[in-house]
Amino acid sequence: MAGWLLQGDLTGAGVGIDMPNPAFDPYEGQVLRRIAYLYSLNTTVRLDVVNSGGNLGGISDTRMQAGTSTSTTAAQGGFATSGNTPNISSLTGGTYARIDQSITSTPSLPTDTDLHRFPLLLNSTAGDLQSMDINDCWQYFIAPAMAIIGNGTVDANSGGMYHISSSSSVSGSTRVSSTPVFVDTRANAAAYTAGGIGETQDQPTTINNYYLHKVTPAANTPSFMPVYWSYANSDIREMSLSMFDDIFGPMIQYAAVAGTGDPLHDAVIRYNINGSGNTMGSIMADTRLSGTSASGYTQRFVSASDYRTQEFPNGTPTTVASHTLKSTITNAP
Repeated sequence: MAGWLLQGDLTGAGVGIDMPNPAFDPYEGQVLRRIAYLYSLNTTVRLDVVNSGGNLGGISDTRMQAGTSTSTTAAQGGFATSGNTPNISSLTGGTYARIDQSITSTPSLPTDTDLHRFPLLLNSTAGDLQSMDINDCWQYFIAPAMAIIGNGTVDANSGGMYHISSSSSVSGSTRVSSTPVFVDTRANAAAYTAGGIGETQDQPTTINNYYLHKVTPAANTPSFMPVYWSYANSDIREMSLSMFDDIFGPMIQYAAVAGTGDPLHDAVIRYNINGSGNTMGSIMADTRLSGTSASGYTQRFVSASDYRTQEFPNGTPTTVASHTLKSTITNAP
């Protein structure tokens, strides 16, 4: 099986010559992480925060509110019963369609007119070294890099990927906007008191703001770089960072948008909300208080002509809906 070569292969550093696999070869992992970093510099599948109308669709925040209050007299029998007091009810606190996905134009792919610019590979069948063509680059560099970039783990390997957090600051990431993409509110049970009947029905409190972040890893310099045939010097040389970046930066940025064109390794990056794919960061929870209306029944005596009742939101917080930002690595359209 053909495989690509790092400089360490030629110096006895013990670096493998097979397809990159970070689990087995940390040096190859460093090279793939460099590609993830290059993607983060020009994220061609982009998410932005908008005030409304984001094309990933809307998600709703709901909460409970008090029923309307009653006022009766002693002649009417005093306090209205719970059954005759209006129930608590749910309302929609807001519908958030704030994440907008855009696909930028693809960059120009690198060319190798002299057939020596791309890295060398070991052709075990022919028993020799040869310069890769662009399909080899897709197979041995871009496809494995796409796999680690889009595996759903939020870390330095997933450069350029977006994720959700209830924190306004996440190490290794940059918040896209100070505007939250979802706000979870609940009824503020402590705000409802007997002495306040009739209370304002809707008295919310904010539980969590959820923000969109982008993974922005620090630049890494691999310990060893792929080697190539230096036509001018008639020998094998290690790629410089700039050479590597000029080749594989545009390639990963192109592949994220349009795929590779190689049927065996043709995939693109896309996002959705509540669909299929890997969950990117925190789950956006819509929570409410779980108590029954009858449990919130409350009385207030004002005078013989004013017996008041009202039912308040109460109980323990419960999650009624979970919303997730998903990423997919799927076949190119």
